[in-house]
Amino acid sequence: MVLIEYSAKMETKLLNYDDGVEDALNIRNDVFVKELNVPLEEEVDDIDRRAVHIIVYENSIPVGTGRVFNEKGKWFIGRLAVIEDKRGCGIGKLVMEKLMDYAKSKGARKIFLYAQTYISKFYEKLGFMEFGDLFMDAGIPHIEMYKKL
Repeated sequence: MVLIEYSAKMETKLLNYDDGVEDALNIRNDVFVKELNVPLEEEVDDIDRRAVHIIVYENSIPVGTGRVFNEKGKWFIGRLAVIEDKRGCGIGKLVMEKLMDYAKSKGARKIFLYAQTYISKFYEKLGFMEFGDLFMDAGIPHIEMYKKL
């Protein structure tokens, strides 16, 4: 599956792993491994092979990514990453909207994510609510969040 949408200078691609997600993995490597010091073996996982990935391109340059997947009837968004010089430009919101739309089109009524606590306000602005206890993942504090679709 490859679904491509274009705007004036933005392009989004929804891809299965086998369709080629190298650009997504490169963005995640820059953000999670290099910036946040997440070990590579923790950042790339078996979920990647069954998730649907989004890559946002600006003028053909990959600038943002994320993934959505179903785990035992529960939909999750994860691995949201935007390259450093494009943060605050609406790319993260675009990624989230496209992934939520995809999950909703597949029958999701709720969507979940594990937010790094320092960016949970970003998700709250998109309608997500925190629940549960704080937990550590790759040395970074996280909180589980959900949104009704």
